[in-house]
Amino acid sequence: MIKEINPLFPPPSLKTLLSYAASSDIDSVYKAYIHNPRRELIGFQKDDLLIGCLGGERNNDTFIIRHIAVTPEERGNNIGSSMIQFILKSPQVKEVIAETDKD
Repeated sequence: MIKEINPLFPPPSLKTLLSYAASSDIDSVYKAYIHNPRRELIGFQKDDLLIGCLGGERNNDTFIIRHIAVTPEERGNNIGSSMIQFILKSPQVKEVIAETDKD
């Protein structure tokens, strides 16, 4: 099941998941989701466990994917693709951009 995550009340495993995708200090990354109202987090849950997360920023009708991560055991099961499809189905989103690391 895919659903939005409230960064003020995160699941315990959220920071661990974000750490798979963030190349900088995880606390700084997480704080950006709390303090920037354009930032959004969605999660993929399986058996009540958060096994994937996608974080990004809405800019008018564009959604910029900043972070996407799946637990190592669940990689290769189309979880990342499912979260991207969730964003693409939003009627407010006309364009999706994926930010990538330089390395």
